Amino acid sequence: MTEVDGATPTWSYDDLYQVTREVKRNGAGAVIHGNSDADDLAQNKDSMTNFSERL
Repeated sequence: MTEVDGATPTWSYDDLYQVTREVKRNGAGAVIHGNSDADDLAQNKDSMTNFSERL
């Protein structure tokens, strides 16, 4: 899927089909946005890291 601005998002999923990572790349392939999630032992969302700010 390509967004109107040319960005392409991709997602990673865990065994329960919950999104664990989202990465969006611009038309040149550079990462412009990203989030990564972590779960606790009960499979609840425990934390989210936005790594876009570090690019």
